[in-house]
Amino acid sequence: MSFKGLLEKADINADIKIYTRKVTLADDATFDLPACKLGLLAVGDDASAEFGEVMVGYDGTIKKGAASTNFVITDTDSKLCVIDGGAFAQIKNTLGSEKTFSVFFIYVT
Repeated sequence: MSFKGLLEKADINADIKIYTRKVTLADDATFDLPACKLGLLAVGDDASAEFGEVMVGYDGTIKKGAASTNFVITDTDSKLCVIDGGAFAQIKNTLGSEKTFSVFFIYVT
């Protein structure tokens, strides 16, 4: 079942948005995702096998799904991180050098 189908089945009256970007981040830099009620994020390093998928809650909370070894949901050195930024989630590059990431975020406002 699709994400939209799950929302309809749950009887959620929501506006579903799809957000795609290529984001280049220096080491230790962050990128803020749009604030949402619920979201599903897939992010990956374009030059390596580092990737992860997470669910994002309305308050920026993160729940980890499938991921590579160097993907975490805490601010950890030498990793691709998705962290709680308060009212939104953040992607953080701590892999040691500038990286370009593909970002796919489907979310409800």
